Amino acid sequence: MKCGSCGHESEAAGEFCPRCGVRTSTTMPPLRGASAKTGPNRAMVGVSIVAIAALALAAYFGWRAFAPSGEVVKAVGNQAPVGPLTESAGKVAPTAPIATAQGTTTPEPTEVIDYLKFLKDIERRRVLTAKSQMAELLKQSSALTYAGGMADWTTNEPEKRYQEIYGKFQQSLAQWSAQWQELTAAFLAYPRAVPASCQTLRDRYYAMLGATSTAMTRVGTSFSDALSGDPSKAIDALTQMQGSGLGSASQEIREACDQADQELTSVCEKNKIRKDFDIRDDLGGGNLLGR
Repeated sequence: MKCGSCGHESEAAGEFCPRCGVRTSTTMPPLRGASAKTGPNRAMVGVSIVAIAALALAAYFGWRAFAPSGEVVKAVGNQAPVGPLTESAGKVAPTAPIATAQGTTTPEPTEVIDYLKFLKDIERRRVLTAKSQMAELLKQSSALTYAGGMADWTTNEPEKRYQEIYGKFQQSLAQWSAQWQELTAAFLAYPRAVPASCQTLRDRYYAMLGATSTAMTRVGTSFSDALSGDPSKAIDALTQMQGSGLGSASQEIREACDQADQELTSVCEKNKIRKDFDIRDDLGGGNLLGR
């Protein structure tokens, strides 16, 4: 038998060539059924394919598509953002909107925007209430001065006019507290749950409402006390209302307004919302009255 590999001829029949050891038998071994186990070469090919696919995906979507935390971050620009699947029911759990790799902007937080619109209306009402009460003080002061200058001091006319002015102011002052209580009740009656990012703002604004109502009522009471005794004391009461409006009381309002406005700015920045109004102590409106 001649070896097909090295050409050596051997008279003895054998399965292998005595020179090179190559199989010389022309008969093929019987075919075996496919093994259930994957051979080592085929396993290596599978691993290589997976590795190449992973590298290709990482290069296309960016490394954030395979975050070290194990959570897959959505990176396809045209795919609507969805939440992670729940382990139990396989449903999509709610999650915050995610910015895509192609630069798609995150949708604005509707709940925060709605609450800020509500707060803007409350602030507008606060400014109008404080301005109307300040105007009432100035009105009564002017009426008192005019009545004193035009009255006939030889009669009891000055005293009569003074009592009329005092009575009207007392009626107005009695409504001040009710006006602030009504505004505070409206502020606390927000029909939905306050967003978590706005809760500190809510607390600071509530404190500011209390400071404003307390200061305004205090000044009104001081003015009323001055009117009930010596009319000249009303001038002292008005002297305290200068600068931004309320003297020492104004400082309390200013500090409370600053804290609330700083938190408003923080909420807008965190949620990437344009701040279209301010919480100010000068009663100028803070963009609320068309300024």
